[in-house]
Amino acid sequence: MPETMCVLLVEDSEADALVLQRMLATAYPALRCLRAKTLAEAQALAVQADVVILDLVLPDSQPGDVLAWITACPAPVVVYSGAIEYVAAAAKAGALFYICKGVPADQLHVGIEFAIAEHAREQQRRDRRLFHIQDLVTRLQMIPAPQDVGTEAADVPTVGVHS
Repeated sequence: MPETMCVLLVEDSEADALVLQRMLATAYPALRCLRAKTLAEAQALAVQADVVILDLVLPDSQPGDVLAWITACPAPVVVYSGAIEYVAAAAKAGALFYICKGVPADQLHVGIEFAIAEHAREQQRRDRRLFHIQDLVTRLQMIPAPQDVGTEAADVPTVGVHS
């Protein structure tokens, strides 16, 4: 867990954003909170975040847009929404935790901790796969290329053929 955590809060409701910011400030005293009211605003801020808390229903986006954004987001995503009809789709898109609006603060804390830890594990798995791929490519590059010896088909010895 970073010493100073940066949370991107993507929430269009002022009231919900205020509740979330209070809950976060209680759980994380050294918190830097970025706020976006739309998916377009969130796009530029996501690279700065250690975790994103995302409402699934935003004024500038359709559910498909939000799900695609989750997939492309560089930070772990915790969905905080009342739109329970999209929970499975959000998880499939890459959201690491879902919290229904109105839950106690400790559930938000658990969701954030889980999402950050799981995102780190996924990154380690990706890094290991990349290392193995790079190692394989290096080994393959060390294999000498076949030499073109210019032999004609008639010069190639055959086995078991009697003339």
